[in-house]
Amino acid sequence: METITILIIEPTELTFEVLNKQFKKALKANVIIDNINYIQIENFVKNKIPIYDLVFIGELIDLKDTIKISSTLKRNGFFMPLILLTQIQDTKLTIQQIEAGIDDCLNIYEFESETFAWSLTSLIQKSEIKQKAEEFETIRAKILSLYSSLAKITHEINNPLGVMRLALFQLKSKINNDESLNKYIQMISDNIDKIENQITDLRKVREEMQIEQTILRKILAIKE
Repeated sequence: METITILIIEPTELTFEVLNKQFKKALKANVIIDNINYIQIENFVKNKIPIYDLVFIGELIDLKDTIKISSTLKRNGFFMPLILLTQIQDTKLTIQQIEAGIDDCLNIYEFESETFAWSLTSLIQKSEIKQKAEEFETIRAKILSLYSSLAKITHEINNPLGVMRLALFQLKSKINNDESLNKYIQMISDNIDKIENQITDLRKVREEMQIEQTILRKILAIKE
């Protein structure tokens, strides 16, 4: 059976017994629960490997501290789904909480409801999709940066090559009868051809990357 590790950041009114029972029932897995007080979060993340599958922030922690907790976790590599517990029906995250990295919220009274398993798995799936979308966005940004670099490189190489081509043409027109010079000119010309072939390959890579960007945009559009 799968083992799922969960971090509970206290305080919360939910007891360990309730959490353990409901998580096991909903996730159909072995569950390991760690809990810390939110005041200890700074020291905790410095000395703990981010091994958790889920993190829950207690409903008794005020808004300002939930933002601080989330920012601290994300800054230290805790990129697993981060869920805010709440006592209020139909609660929505604030913009600041979302920007800090909190993925969603869950009412504590749902822990004892018949729909808890569905609510929890839905939150997890939603968080995972969001995380994948963010990973795609990071990849897309890197591709875009690389694409721009390739464009600059090909441009910087192509300009001096044009000058060299023109210079070779002028030289050839003036020393047609000098075989030794013609030999070296031909060597330079051949190597310029090779460089131009490399530029052609770089342009093909740019075209392929442009296609990849289009695919990534379509994937990211699904998130929206």
